[in-house]
Amino acid sequence: MLNSAYLCAVVAWLGVAAFGSPDPTGMQMEELSTEIVCGYEPPDYLVWVCRAVVINKVPGTGDPPMPPVSSDGSEGEDIGVQIDSPADPPIICDMEIAIPQPDPWHPIWDGHDSTEGVILISNCNYDPTTMRFQEFDVPEPAEPPPPPVDPRDLAIEAVRELKLPTPELKVGPDESQLAVNVWMWLWVEEQPPVSITVTAGAVSVTATATLSSVTWSSNEPVRDSELWAEPAGTPVVCTGAGSPPIAGYPAGERPPCGYVFRSRSTAERTGGSGVWTLTASASWAVEWSSNTRVSGSDVLTSTGSRQVSIGEWDTELVSGGN
Repeated sequence: MLNSAYLCAVVAWLGVAAFGSPDPTGMQMEELSTEIVCGYEPPDYLVWVCRAVVINKVPGTGDPPMPPVSSDGSEGEDIGVQIDSPADPPIICDMEIAIPQPDPWHPIWDGHDSTEGVILISNCNYDPTTMRFQEFDVPEPAEPPPPPVDPRDLAIEAVRELKLPTPELKVGPDESQLAVNVWMWLWVEEQPPVSITVTAGAVSVTATATLSSVTWSSNEPVRDSELWAEPAGTPVVCTGAGSPPIAGYPAGERPPCGYVFRSRSTAERTGGSGVWTLTASASWAVEWSSNTRVSGSDVLTSTGSRQVSIGEWDTELVSGGN
């Protein structure tokens, strides 16, 4: 602390400086004013210092203030007064959880309870008047994760997106000489397997379709025949794509995939078109599998058609001579 006598002397000096001294000549005297400036003293800013700065000014002249003067009247000096200062920087108080927590019926809870928040208190003096309720930070509920992808649903999508070719119908051995009661060879252009992969999230499904059989329909009137076991118009199911005529195949024998027309495609029977419409429905076996070890199968079809003209071969007997 400052010496009291020294402080009194400073105050006394400030009083004289403030009101000035009498002018025996009657001339206008300078007015003195003071300003107290306080702050931490550099360089480490650990000592609090207040300084009284004296400003002199001639009244009524409009002149700017004169430079500061010290106690002995010299310019450019200030009066330094060091006041009792802490050894450390100011303490910064914070709030912390009060231990123990107030009783549940304490008014500080203000209708809340310990499931909703906690009572805080100043950590400087632990004054009960500084206590306040702090509500817990409850995070917003997170969005529920999307349901897991079912590979079966993904397989349905994959099968639906398979692009199957339309069967291209072929007949023989000579499509310009097709006749009743003569075997007609049937086949479609061979097609490679068709595949597709569909992915959703971490699940993927691959579906592959392979041509397995073709069902042929002649669309001629259905009727019994004494020459053939199957009635006319009976659909023919052939494994795979069928086969074009094979060189050296016995004449008159049933081919691997074939059909025998019983009726000529006359205008009267065909509504004036003079052709029968031959239809082929290709069956595709679909196998699908997923990266989750779930697999399955399905069947798809693709259909094509073409027109054929069916005539009749005449038999002519020729007698031989010697």
